Amino acid sequence: MRKVFHFLWIALLAAVSFSAQASPNYLYVTGEGYVTQGSTKLLSSSEGYSFVPYSLYGGVYLDVSNFYPGMDMDSFRVYSLLLMAPGGKVLTEGFYGGATRAPFQAQGAPGLDFSMESRGDNQLKGWFDILDIAFSSSNVVSRLAVDFYQDDENGYAGHTFGSLRFNSDIPPTTIPEPSSLALLSLCFVGFFVAGKTGRSRHPG
Repeated sequence: MRKVFHFLWIALLAAVSFSAQASPNYLYVTGEGYVTQGSTKLLSSSEGYSFVPYSLYGGVYLDVSNFYPGMDMDSFRVYSLLLMAPGGKVLTEGFYGGATRAPFQAQGAPGLDFSMESRGDNQLKGWFDILDIAFSSSNVVSRLAVDFYQDDENGYAGHTFGSLRFNSDIPPTTIPEPSSLALLSLCFVGFFVAGKTGRSRHPG
């Protein structure tokens, strides 16, 4: 059902989506769990993938797909990313730690949800780091550079790391192999804790 919905929705949005961009859009994803099935992919708009943004639950939602008019639905592949700031605030550049599955995250926590090829998590925990972001006048994201990490089913079903670039000149972040995910996650947690500690010394 999720695949059928995405197929119809992207078919509608593709007609009004801006496909000609100054630089290619990218989605890099790797992992060792349920969502990625141990695969590593680098998808690009220069190879025919569509990057379609829209607003959902007050957050940023972006679909990446190989859709083209008249295609066979069995060949359809879609990758979806949903990001939400804590407390329904507007997303800005910065690191968001302690994320859980959007849109069901706690009021004070950020939300994250990445799925690919009809595989998604019921529960997850992770983080995302927004390096570049801008919105159109209709509050739909018009530029985005984000790296993200999620523990699939809270770590019981493996891990996923991704790097998405939409209308941004920042190159995607890639890592050598899925076994590096744990180290990468610890590094970002360290940055987050260090940042909070630094801010606490200079209140207000």
